[in-house]
Amino acid sequence: MRVLYVYRWATMGGVERVLLNRAKSFQRHGLAVAQDVHFLSDGGGLAGFSRAIQAYGVTSSLGMQREFRPQGYDCLIAIDTPEVLNLERKEIPLWFECHTAYAENRQYLQHLPEEVCGILTPSQHFAQQLMQELPEPWRDRVLTLRNGLPPYQAPDLGNRTIPRWNKRLIAYVGRIDALKNTDELIQAAAYLRKRQGDHYLLLFVGPTDQPEMLWKKVEKQGLLDRFVYLPPVPFERVSWVWAMIRENRGLFASASQGESFGLSAAEAISAGLPVVLSDAHRDLVAGETSVLYPLGDPRQAAEKIAWTFAHYEAATARSQALQSLFSEAAFLQDWQQFQARIRH
Repeated sequence: MRVLYVYRWATMGGVERVLLNRAKSFQRHGLAVAQDVHFLSDGGGLAGFSRAIQAYGVTSSLGMQREFRPQGYDCLIAIDTPEVLNLERKEIPLWFECHTAYAENRQYLQHLPEEVCGILTPSQHFAQQLMQELPEPWRDRVLTLRNGLPPYQAPDLGNRTIPRWNKRLIAYVGRIDALKNTDELIQAAAYLRKRQGDHYLLLFVGPTDQPEMLWKKVEKQGLLDRFVYLPPVPFERVSWVWAMIRENRGLFASASQGESFGLSAAEAISAGLPVVLSDAHRDLVAGETSVLYPLGDPRQAAEKIAWTFAHYEAATARSQALQSLFSEAAFLQDWQQFQARIRH
């Protein structure tokens, strides 16, 4: 099977990570699926994505197409890129894949032409959300294609030194913006410091459009001396971030207001880290209350973080039990159903 993805820009975000994971899964299971991706523009991630394909060892199952040439593919999948409708596509089946949790960025789904075969979503919960938003005729054309994560491979540390802190590490890895609601994590960390003392360190890793504003918010909460910020890490080095958090017996926290799937949280769980998540992630963890707190309540987030550190071994075991929820097997099962739809 040959698939051509079309994506608006190369940014080295969640979409690119999903495509890399799919390529790894296809190769690991010996499936003859060839994927190419055509980016309409370079959002700064084109070179990094090319390096990641090499580093992941998936050049035989994932490539980049510089010019849009859809001939010879079994289907086109446009990932939140309605601009594909203006391209010459011949008679090749066209699907849309919606990953954006930003409501304004998926308004294009309201105006898709009849020729589109269907809409793919990364989770059942997000599929149900879209069905409520879409016009009636499209609700039967929504298909779930769950994100499956290959088994986590811890990096070989060798003689390399991992940073260590004598504080309890609260880590967030991902995009830093209003939807990801990182302000709530800053407030939770400030609450912990006031109530329990100087025992915690907040770590953010990821892109932000307003770094100065981020530091001002941290300063306002009195956490300048207990906050570490790292810029985005290349995909092939993310396993080092998880290893750093594990070596420091830290946890992953996310206060996100909305997720189509929750890739960073899923990766943290796959790496064996305990997690504290807003209930916007409830579908990702099948409603497991021990890892969830009510969105919009930084005090309860802080209390859940404190409880997790106090029961660290049990919380780690719970995280390990959740790993099967986004396994390769789940993704491959959905892919086979999708492949059957294309063939018919």
